[in-house]
Amino acid sequence: MKVQKVGSRGYLFTFDEPYKTNLYVINATHHLFICDTFLGPDPIKDVMKFLDKEKCTTKPVVVFNSHHDYDHIWGDQLFPST
Repeated sequence: MKVQKVGSRGYLFTFDEPYKTNLYVINATHHLFICDTFLGPDPIKDVMKFLDKEKCTTKPVVVFNSHHDYDHIWGDQLFPST
């Protein structure tokens, strides 16, 4: 997992295996917005650990998917309200 800070409140997470996939997070004032959750709960748990270290996980999380392919939605299961 590669992490790139984008502007003052964005994070781009790039996964190269099993194929290149991006996940984008916006750390807004009142919510944490996550676009796509990649392949299952383990990678998204790593993302959330990183965001916890950045002190971003105290806000409600809003997950939205760019489209419905499995490599973009499989991690949704980590967020029961999605």
